[in-house]
Amino acid sequence: LFDALTLAELEWFVGTVRASGALVGLAGALRLHHAGALARLEPDFAGFRSAVCATERSAALDAGCLRTLVATMRQTQIA
Repeated sequence: LFDALTLAELEWFVGTVRASGALVGLAGALRLHHAGALARLEPDFAGFRSAVCATERSAALDAGCLRTLVATMRQTQIA
């Protein structure tokens, strides 16, 4: 997601969706290092798959990766 769109474009998207009265979610190869940008964008939800798999995104979910993601999101006040 962040490779395809700028932060300004994502801010516009979030604002436009929110102005319509709908919930807004963001997803697309989100990783732990995107936590700060997500906190700034304040989506209603974020979809993480790549960040919670130990190897490639088609692999099984990894409990350690999931715990790390939850801790990171809490530190950035997303969760």
